[in-house]
Amino acid sequence: MPLETHDTVVLRDDPDVIGTVEQTHIDSATEISLEDLLVLNYTNVPEHIFQDYNNTGTPPKGYVFVVCSREDSGAFLALEDDLILISRSFDEGDVIKRAGQAHSMIGTIIGIQETCTLVPALRVSRDGRLISASSRALREMSLDNHPPKRACTCDHRQYDLIRNVPAEELVRATTPNEDELVVMHNDWVGEIDSVDFDVVLLHQDKITSVGIMDGLSDLHLPILHPEKPLVHWPDLDGLEHPSVVEVVQGYLTLPAAEYPLLGQFVIASKTSLHNARWVHGQYDKNSQVVEGTVIDLVPRAAGVKWIAANPFTRKATWDVKLPSRSQLLFQNVSKFSKPSDLVPRGSIRTCATALGGPVTMTNTVFDSHGSPSGTTSVTKNVAYYRFERGSQVRFRDPAAAMQKYQGREDCGCGAFRPIVSDKYCPGFDVNFLNVVSPSQIVRVRWQNGQESVHPANDLSSFGAFEVPLVPGGIVLDKAGIKMMKVLMDRHYYRYDAPPQLHDLKDFNEMAFFESPHDLIASRVGVIQAVDPKERIAKVRWFQEPRVILIESGEALHPYSKYGPISDTIEELSLYEIMTFPAFDRRVLDAVLLPPSGIGLALLEKVLENKGGPPNHSLPYAVNSTLDFDRLVQRAIAICGEHGGLVQNIVSSDKTNIDVNGSWLGQIVAVGLDGNLTVRLIGKKSCQDVQIPLDLVLATINIDELGAVDYGDDDSEYDSVTGELLEIESRSPSPISEHIEYEGGQRLDEDEDDDAWVSAEEDLASLDDMDLFADSSSTENSLAPAFRSAINRIGRAINESDETRDSDEDIEMTDASTQTAAAQDSSTTSNLLALTVPTEPPPQFEVLSTAPPRDQFRVNEAPSSSPAFLKRIAKEHKALSTSLPTNQIYVRTYESRLDLFRCLVIGPPDTPYEDAPFLIDLHLGHNFPTEPPTAHFHSWTGGLGRINPNLYEEGKICLSLLGTWPGKEKQEGWTKESSILQILVSIQGLVMVRNPFFNEAGFEGYEAEGQYKTEAAQYAEKAFVMSRGFVRHALLTRVPVGMEAVLAWLYIPSHPRNPAENGGGTNATPEPARAGLLLRIIRRGQSLIYASQAAAAAVAQVDEGMVDSDIREHLMDTAGTNTGDATKAFLRPLSRGAIVMLRRWLGELVEAAK
Repeated sequence: MPLETHDTVVLRDDPDVIGTVEQTHIDSATEISLEDLLVLNYTNVPEHIFQDYNNTGTPPKGYVFVVCSREDSGAFLALEDDLILISRSFDEGDVIKRAGQAHSMIGTIIGIQETCTLVPALRVSRDGRLISASSRALREMSLDNHPPKRACTCDHRQYDLIRNVPAEELVRATTPNEDELVVMHNDWVGEIDSVDFDVVLLHQDKITSVGIMDGLSDLHLPILHPEKPLVHWPDLDGLEHPSVVEVVQGYLTLPAAEYPLLGQFVIASKTSLHNARWVHGQYDKNSQVVEGTVIDLVPRAAGVKWIAANPFTRKATWDVKLPSRSQLLFQNVSKFSKPSDLVPRGSIRTCATALGGPVTMTNTVFDSHGSPSGTTSVTKNVAYYRFERGSQVRFRDPAAAMQKYQGREDCGCGAFRPIVSDKYCPGFDVNFLNVVSPSQIVRVRWQNGQESVHPANDLSSFGAFEVPLVPGGIVLDKAGIKMMKVLMDRHYYRYDAPPQLHDLKDFNEMAFFESPHDLIASRVGVIQAVDPKERIAKVRWFQEPRVILIESGEALHPYSKYGPISDTIEELSLYEIMTFPAFDRRVLDAVLLPPSGIGLALLEKVLENKGGPPNHSLPYAVNSTLDFDRLVQRAIAICGEHGGLVQNIVSSDKTNIDVNGSWLGQIVAVGLDGNLTVRLIGKKSCQDVQIPLDLVLATINIDELGAVDYGDDDSEYDSVTGELLEIESRSPSPISEHIEYEGGQRLDEDEDDDAWVSAEEDLASLDDMDLFADSSSTENSLAPAFRSAINRIGRAINESDETRDSDEDIEMTDASTQTAAAQDSSTTSNLLALTVPTEPPPQFEVLSTAPPRDQFRVNEAPSSSPAFLKRIAKEHKALSTSLPTNQIYVRTYESRLDLFRCLVIGPPDTPYEDAPFLIDLHLGHNFPTEPPTAHFHSWTGGLGRINPNLYEEGKICLSLLGTWPGKEKQEGWTKESSILQILVSIQGLVMVRNPFFNEAGFEGYEAEGQYKTEAAQYAEKAFVMSRGFVRHALLTRVPVGMEAVLAWLYIPSHPRNPAENGGGTNATPEPARAGLLLRIIRRGQSLIYASQAAAAAVAQVDEGMVDSDIREHLMDTAGTNTGDATKAFLRPLSRGAIVMLRRWLGELVEAAK
């Protein structure tokens, strides 16, 4: 089984070397900078392999890059065969697949049981000293005070491992930690993103002493494996590499880049030891011993990223000011002598965002010698954490652990033997342990709604650039969506009523992205199950939802509500439903809640407090969904829906609990009934409550709070300071290959993958068919023969509906026809009503008409410099002579030579075949120094991207356009590049047979044979959506400027007699053209028939009527015996795809009639 990022692994030949996989040859968990790392060669990797990795930043195939859990062990490159997978860890809400099963469905982790293997970080030597597990003495000699019995056969390096310890029995050894939530004065919630610790050092010379050092203070870490070949020293704080390496007391060391671990053996400078505050014993200034052991890390201050203010504060809003980013955690951190002396600041507290459940706690009584003398037990709900390899923990109840973990009966190995801490460092607990490896048993809810339990090592992470639809997700019925334009001159959010709905129109994707619109959904539901192969979802609908999506679907209007859920469950095609970020509710997300018992009186008081001093602003929030103003409005709406008082928060076990004052929670389960299970955080004991979605004020996803959108550009800003961040683009993968054309003919051979097979259209029957009756009229209309052909296809499609098995019938409502928000008066809504040109339209043409209103950048002033016009003439010449025949058409305007409208016909043998794609180009004032700006007209109707490089909002990801940096400098735009290159690159490199692997990070999976199912499903989706593009361009909104081109390409023509145009009587008549429309309809019909035939054959396999060994062969060769036109896919269409394809073909047939 291939290793994945985040896997915990151990060297096969050295179990002491354990770490986490950070990079594979096809995936990277984080950006690795070798400058920051100590890199050793643990497995004798050849030098040229390291050079290759250093040059590319990606491990060669078969290798992975591992970062050890201990900083003093460094990092290394290794063959996968030299590593052993210890554990694979997940979080609730993670999407997974069964490992090694490319065709399996995906599932969501909904429950985790975790156990840990532990090892003490400190041991007692035979001479009575406290020794670090990382010290040289312990590595060279067996100094443990509790050696195993003589008959022991255990590995001497593993005899003290304590195995199978449940996570709920453990607590973190140091707190707080990064990523924890904190609450300030109950008025603010924030996230800790950094912690400053003081280091407590145990110094053992002639006397034992304990000192507290301010920060790292010249602390050095002895390299744990100095015998291994060195690959790279870390470049710390800009120091020269030679100055980083120091030999102290015979140890090869490096400065600590991060804080050391508890129990870690360290080297300190004499100056730092002299300046330390010694709280036990005295430091001998004449001592030559500079070694020490870290026995505690005391948090001095935390850096907090403040997220949102409490909307239920009783303070005046002008007093709810943004707290300081740096927060001291204790009042006396500079004066304490032992941890029990520390006095926390009451104004700030951490919130246990963790697992939780009933744990039996033992209250232990110790005698004067520190030995347990008695116990009492009590069961409590406690919060506990998930621990990674390298985490440091303590037993929640050491006495109970000592009784439970007594080791093997024959040798005693694996026993927990607590150290009497007061003998060495009074007041400090040194019984901390290192997590060697966690182990998980997880509960998975699969897409089909079934649940099962699996070891985590049997599963693999599933990453996709599109959000997968899984049970529990909220979706809309696309056919019932309306939209209304946002009126910028009105106060949109009101306290006393929902917004007034006005000028409602059917959902139109382009209009939605072109100007601000709100969406109103009539049907909203919860996914109960998904059939991934057939692309069908079962949805349970809310009874009377009032859902209004604002801010491009990122947020719900404060007065939105889901209401009660019905018992109605309906099957729909995945192409008929859609979701938005506003519906995102994931396990482990934090949520803001209205405290139980809150009423309108308190909220009205909050509103009164909004007055305040002149020019005062409301409390800050990192994004608009957490705005104080909006949260208050949401709370008012909730109170209005619930009789003026929030009372229906109930515990998960249906008992009454006190939740007064709780306004912060964490999602621990997402139900299929529209309810959430939420853990109230910040409580002394865990309290889980079940709440309807309507009681959630806002959701906080900690991982997505780092950036705030300040405009239309791609820049991201720090959520607290507002400073511009330098981040790596997350756009799809680079499309940078150049395709050469000469005289309209492609010079290269596209050797794409085999997901598609070339299909020759069998239209020979058209040659014998009198498509158009002889007519002296010049009016072009659909002739009887063509109508007859269309009618036959229409009847066939309808008949296939009637002959389907009843168990395959799906009740689905018709999707609404898209209507543009603003159209030119000249815009045509039905191409089939137009006159077909008698001559083929030019591939390139300068129009005398003005640009249409939907032309991209039409309102920007053009450049008129001589150099600009000269370059435009050069572009015109190339476009007029070298565009691929019948594949790409370009129009520009006499009045606006900086604007181009381009029509690209999808290339054959791809999911995009025969479909029209409209792209606008704008040449800015800096052209040709800078590339044109491109805009893709997406007609997907909200179903997502039709290609990973073609965004719904119009962005095209292409290195020539400067929207992707490219791997090589020459891949980008230069002054020598041209518009022709851009267009043929889009057609040849974006519209490929297997577009799934165009997405960034997925390129390498194709060669690995991974994501085959997802790639096939994406190709199917692209094919069906492309048929929708045909429908849109021909029947909904014909692109202005391209009417004649589309008519010529798609509408059949009748034979023309040359004599009609003055030709000679002996001239050869021009034959009829079938046009792309008939070919699209016939091909679609063939695909439907072949897919249904394959499904019937597969059904026989499943029923035992056919040998199951040929099942996959049937699926892969479906339709090959029913005509060449069915070879477009290697696998048949799903039921969900057939539903949409049949519908759109039916609309085209009806329009053609």
